[in-house]
Amino acid sequence: MTPPRISVILPTVGRATLGRTLDSIVPQMCQGDEIIAVCDGSHAKDRVELEKLRIESGKSRFNGDIAVYEYQTPPQTPKPWVGQPQRRYALDNRLASGDLIMWMGDDDVMRPGSLSAVRECAEEYPERVILCKFKAWWPGRPVLWSNEMPVDDRFREGWLSDHSIISPNIPEKLGQFGLHYQGDFQFLSETVERFGGIEKVVWLDYVCAVMRPE
Repeated sequence: MTPPRISVILPTVGRATLGRTLDSIVPQMCQGDEIIAVCDGSHAKDRVELEKLRIESGKSRFNGDIAVYEYQTPPQTPKPWVGQPQRRYALDNRLASGDLIMWMGDDDVMRPGSLSAVRECAEEYPERVILCKFKAWWPGRPVLWSNEMPVDDRFREGWLSDHSIISPNIPEKLGQFGLHYQGDFQFLSETVERFGGIEKVVWLDYVCAVMRPE
């Protein structure tokens, strides 16, 4: 059986940490994987740098591909929107071609081994939503759910984010990102519900992303 192809959707708002984020993803990619980078239209420098990387990817710099898009945040969008319009743009236009969709922020890092762990889990549990761990600090303490926590306790805003969810790429079953700071949990909970609810979730005991590492 062919291993599942993974699309990592990456909205970027021009942070200086974008290169670090890309460097954490690119070495893990296999043939058929892709990064979907959606730049906020006001950050022209980001687009130039990403286009350079996209061209390099076609020269066998790594196994996957980088696709670069631009979507200007509408001026009436509520603040803080933190990339939600770009995430919506990627979903509404069905930009991802992989079998699975993951999400990353341009100031976060994907931990080594994450794509392999996700691929292995998805092969064992096909067509299921996977919820992995992510590491953050709220404030001063790490946020990591554990298998000892009751499912209803860990399935909450704060313990989970867009960094946590890996979903099959079935557009009609995907939720929508709310246009607010924690609108990622809206996407996560709607997607989980459309794939059969919490009881169908596969909990992957692996930290796939580190948010804003020092």
